[in-house]
Amino acid sequence: MRSDPRLSRNEEERGLLAVYEECRAKEHDASSRLLYPNRKLTHETYMQLVAELRVMRTECDQKMLAVKAYHSERLDQLIGAAHNA
Repeated sequence: MRSDPRLSRNEEERGLLAVYEECRAKEHDASSRLLYPNRKLTHETYMQLVAELRVMRTECDQKMLAVKAYHSERLDQLIGAAHNA
């Protein structure tokens, strides 16, 4: 049985998801550095890592919003095509 081509992921979606997944991996790495800090980690360095993590989370949120916007646009296109058929 063939899958519905309207539901298959195209290259644009794959690219958006790949960028998001890469961002999330960096976010997880930064979180781990905060959860399991080096014994010699100074307060200043710790606060710098916290700031970097905030920036990463914001970037990841923006990338996920791009994925959601893409999905919403595709859904609107599919609904429009169904109404016109």
